[in-house]
Amino acid sequence: MRILSLLGICASAEINMTPGGMPSPPTKQVIADKRYESLVGKGDWEMILNVMVWSEGPTWWQDKLVFSDTRLEKIYSWDPKTKLTDVVLEKAGYGIDPVIDTHLWMEPGSNGLAANPLTGDLIICQHGSRALASLSPDGTVRKLVTETPYGPLNSPNDVAVNTKTGDIYFTDPVFGKQTINHNLIRGNMGGAPELDTPGFSGVYRYNPKTQETTLINNEMQQPNGIGVTPDNELIVAYCNETVWQWWKWPLNEDGSVAGEKTVFIDGKDVMEMIFSIPKKDGLTIDEAGNVWVTSAGGLYVYDKNGVFLGAEKFQTIATSNVLLGPDGYIYVTGNHGVYRKPHASKKHDEL
Repeated sequence: MRILSLLGICASAEINMTPGGMPSPPTKQVIADKRYESLVGKGDWEMILNVMVWSEGPTWWQDKLVFSDTRLEKIYSWDPKTKLTDVVLEKAGYGIDPVIDTHLWMEPGSNGLAANPLTGDLIICQHGSRALASLSPDGTVRKLVTETPYGPLNSPNDVAVNTKTGDIYFTDPVFGKQTINHNLIRGNMGGAPELDTPGFSGVYRYNPKTQETTLINNEMQQPNGIGVTPDNELIVAYCNETVWQWWKWPLNEDGSVAGEKTVFIDGKDVMEMIFSIPKKDGLTIDEAGNVWVTSAGGLYVYDKNGVFLGAEKFQTIATSNVLLGPDGYIYVTGNHGVYRKPHASKKHDEL
């Protein structure tokens, strides 16, 4: 591909990477509440892409599915009409000016993405630059947050936009700073660069009007997926192998946090029963307030009160995140590719 700028914006060169005739990933559906049947139907999940390493951060931007590959270091797009794939951004986690030697990192690319309907920009969690950034439709990349009063960020992981106020909330665990050694030898914290700054994992609010970044919480060891509910509450996944929870904060009308956190979901019993790999990952929230969450073992859905509705257990792949697309499909990212299934109550392929 011909590079148009040093930022890594690529010329349009869409190619067909959608596998025809590939077998569907084996899954097992678990229905705990009849309401689940109106959300996720029967049938197989369709593999729409299968040449990725670890796909993450699915969102809908400029009429296409866009997502990160944290290890291939690119943001991709997939057109649901043409079934063609393109590279939106090369070196998506650090651009041309990495702040550290990123070849030591297992995941130097971008991670969570969010389309900002108020500005038209794509919000990007960048591991390598340890930054929250934005990509405008004209290809301009700019940093929004690189540090806070507590020092540099770790490696922003997931992001959500409050469409009522414009505030941007993001999680900042240390995942992106893990080296290959650290990933192979779990617990070898000496293998990860600069773990002393900022010294904790955080949940943050960025106010684009004032350009101020506020720490919401630093008690979670590894905060991960994040979203804002229709009732103006912030939900964050606690990515820990022993604490299987999602925390909730009420928000004020101006986007600031209105009170202390509460445990929205304690999923220990459900996850022990269904999933062998308990790490919580990305999430999304639908218009009814249902919370769709992923772990390495699959996708599961809770209602607005934290009642478990059902799950899709992926038996051979690990899943990372979920998107409810405007085309009526449920999209799931993870290892090897991207997968989708029709939403049970929405028209499909009508954009």
